[in-house]
Amino acid sequence: MKKLILLLLSIISIVHLASCSQKKLPLSSGSKDLAPSGLQSSDAPESLSSTEAATSAPLGSELEKPPASNVISQKASSSNPVPSSSSSNANNQKKQLTFGNTSGNISNGGYAVSDGTDIYYCVGKSIFKCSLNGSNSKKIYEYAKTDIGGISSLNIMENHLYFVDSAVCRMKKDGTERKELFKDSLMFIQVTSENIYCVGSTKIYKTNLDGTKKVELSDGDSFFVVTEEYAFYTMHQDFIRMNLDGSNKKTLSDKNFRYPCREGDWLYFTSTVNQYNIYKMKPDGTQYTMVSNDYVLSLNVGKDWIYYINKDNNICKVRTTGKDAVKLGADEARNINVAGDWIFYKSIGDDLFFRMKIDGSNKEQLFA
Repeated sequence: MKKLILLLLSIISIVHLASCSQKKLPLSSGSKDLAPSGLQSSDAPESLSSTEAATSAPLGSELEKPPASNVISQKASSSNPVPSSSSSNANNQKKQLTFGNTSGNISNGGYAVSDGTDIYYCVGKSIFKCSLNGSNSKKIYEYAKTDIGGISSLNIMENHLYFVDSAVCRMKKDGTERKELFKDSLMFIQVTSENIYCVGSTKIYKTNLDGTKKVELSDGDSFFVVTEEYAFYTMHQDFIRMNLDGSNKKTLSDKNFRYPCREGDWLYFTSTVNQYNIYKMKPDGTQYTMVSNDYVLSLNVGKDWIYYINKDNNICKVRTTGKDAVKLGADEARNINVAGDWIFYKSIGDDLFFRMKIDGSNKEQLFA
């Protein structure tokens, strides 16, 4: 009986095992492979192609990941730049300005200016126009009254000339349609694509290009330079920087700068405190550097050269690096203006007007 019971149990066990193995059916042809646990099927790692395998990292090492900073910079480069809010000049962002004349010419009276096609220059109370090579001189305007000594502060902005005779004036470049914008006692004006900056005997102010909306910026007594970011001016011994709206005034030096000129990222000037030598510095007042130890009465800067009048009243030039100084001649000169390849200047005492090439050749007197 016991043997019969054991035989029945064995048969039942065999039948049960056979039934369990038949329940594990194969997948149908329309089904998908299951991804590893915890991953969606689209996240399953792909095998490397033959090219990728050849350039992959060695077995047992990890592929190098780009730094997080690189990823950020790539994203930034695909969109518009974001202005920095941490800049010390965040409230005085650089403007896209054009200028009616160079600061060096304006500091020296503004008697000549070029638009890249022609040269305009003053002789007494007349304005002339000539070609860049100096030919085809033609008088385009003459102030007929006798209440002024001469015209100054020539500026070009688009199709107009700005200048000072008995008033601040604007006219077309062909000499027609002269219009008085406003009258004031001025030393000179500097025109930009946005404003007219005016320097009087004690005040500095600006107006719109049509002469309206006068805004006082500061006291000031002599020289003035405008850049895309700042305005610089002298007040007694001090050289002061301010924003273009007159705010944030800061004294950069007390060395009595004279004839400040802007060229590129530098300001050039002479100083009565430093033996009238030529110096340069950055607009923030740093990198104060001597360029030449020659004795300089006045200066102008253009095309990588500094043009200056030495203690003998001769016109000389030296590179902005301080090298290759040379005397050009022209005794008893003052008020150097540079336009195109020409130097325009006045003589001391008799106020005669002359010009010569920037290499010192072709000197000639100009007549009204």
